[in-house]
Amino acid sequence: MLAIIILFLVLLLIAVRQVGRFSISIPIAMMLGALAVLADGAITPAAAFHSIQFDIIIFLFSMFVLSAALEKSGLAEEMINRLGTRAKNPSAVIILLVALFALGGALIFNDAIAMAGAPLLIFLGQRLRTDPKPLILIACFSITIGSMVTPIGNPQNLLVALSGGVGEPFWEFLVFLAVPAVLSLAALVLLAPIFWPSLAKMRIETDAGIYMIRDKKLAGAGMLATGLFLFLLAIYAVLPQLAIPIWAVALIPALLLLAISHRRIELLRSTDWMTLLFFVAMFILMQAVWDEGTLQKTIGITNAMTDPLIVSAIAVILSQIISNVPLVMLYLPILSAQLAKPAAYLALAGASTLAGNLTIMGAASNVILLEAARKRGVAIGWVEFLKYGVLMTIIPLALMLAWMKLLGAF
Repeated sequence: MLAIIILFLVLLLIAVRQVGRFSISIPIAMMLGALAVLADGAITPAAAFHSIQFDIIIFLFSMFVLSAALEKSGLAEEMINRLGTRAKNPSAVIILLVALFALGGALIFNDAIAMAGAPLLIFLGQRLRTDPKPLILIACFSITIGSMVTPIGNPQNLLVALSGGVGEPFWEFLVFLAVPAVLSLAALVLLAPIFWPSLAKMRIETDAGIYMIRDKKLAGAGMLATGLFLFLLAIYAVLPQLAIPIWAVALIPALLLLAISHRRIELLRSTDWMTLLFFVAMFILMQAVWDEGTLQKTIGITNAMTDPLIVSAIAVILSQIISNVPLVMLYLPILSAQLAKPAAYLALAGASTLAGNLTIMGAASNVILLEAARKRGVAIGWVEFLKYGVLMTIIPLALMLAWMKLLGAF
């Protein structure tokens, strides 16, 4: 019972983020929880070590290195600059923005894209002489929806892919989730001018713009490493029989980048080490909660919990309380114990991802992007996010379940 009480206290800390005069960040709150279950003996040091999924930690580290290179070189900023200068009208800006962040969320990990997103979007808002808030919200929704299409789009998808519940992750994710994602992104493009009429007043500048790349050598190394990553990713998807581990697909390009870059120390310093520690601590705390058994007894595990409809409802609701990655970590053993079909795993991945569109706390990428924007003077509140997030959760979720039903998944 103690482990689940510690989890509750951690979630409370994450919600309030303040104890007296002390501000508690999300990673620190999770690390305090992990230290508490270790100190109490709810999990042994050996079990804690084995609970850490190092393939995910390595993958995250690698993607953060690649993302840092794109940002530090000015390459990412140049892409945003060209978006603002090449678009012919406000509608084109919206379409390009949605496509860019959705594709980034699908291929370059949503948390890594979110880290670089805030300064770029604020810069784009200045470039287009418009309020950056709608641009940031569009990016949040686009990243979330785009990230559900691939096993590497976000941490929870990666957990599902590595669980063994889905035979060929890349193909099955595409078959079941790509069509709903594309339709959802189209809905976002159509709704954006209705949600935010100010977007129609954007001033589109047709000049070539300023060449923003600050470090051509680092930009070249980053492009080379990113190209290698996409090449290895294609091999991983097309030839699963080669059994290339997913962490190697990202680590090899990251190590190449660090080897050839003249700013490798700066890239390592720019890596989000606190997020990596957050995941290590979360693995330990969630394993302690599962091993304790109180959760299983409380919820009463049944076969109904493997039905995609039930899985989706639980995922959306509980993701708002404990966030989507911890929810998936706790749910995967249930699906495994009940010998669930792949559709249940895909519903868990899709619904827990789309839950991120409902509230700020629904996805780590929201927290990362909006916190970075707040530090730069652009604050978006919980209610403001929810006002648009309700529709951007209901529409994609309905499309996903309808498509899965059409394919005969349930």
